[in-house]
Amino acid sequence: MAASPPRYAWDWFARQQRLWRAVRRDLADLADPLGSRYTLVEAREDVMERLRVDYPRDALVVEAVHRHVDAQVFLGRADRGFEALGIRNAPRGLRWWWSAITGLPDPGRRAPAGWDRQLSLDVLVEPDEAAVRDEVRYGWGD
Repeated sequence: MAASPPRYAWDWFARQQRLWRAVRRDLADLADPLGSRYTLVEAREDVMERLRVDYPRDALVVEAVHRHVDAQVFLGRADRGFEALGIRNAPRGLRWWWSAITGLPDPGRRAPAGWDRQLSLDVLVEPDEAAVRDEVRYGWGD
């Protein structure tokens, strides 16, 4: 199963109202017990609490989260890298989700030719500490 995202990745995700609501809606539409867990909640705190618990345990949650981040944030083009997508100074939470969706550690690079996207991250990718310090120093960090 996928590793649980770090706190900064969840913090970024929680600030994206349209994103977490779409994930909640998809999960609530499921007929199994997982669907009933999300049917009963609408508040951000409740939805995020359940996503944080279910993400490392349930492949359906991982798939729904990754699918919506890819479609809504990267417009289905995560394989192009941040520069090609016009994303400058991306917060580290967003960079973590990019790595989780693509399976590549560095959002600054383009995917190699013949590369296949992966929709899970089995190993946590640690951010570059120097880049994180720069983000905080210049006010980009979250």
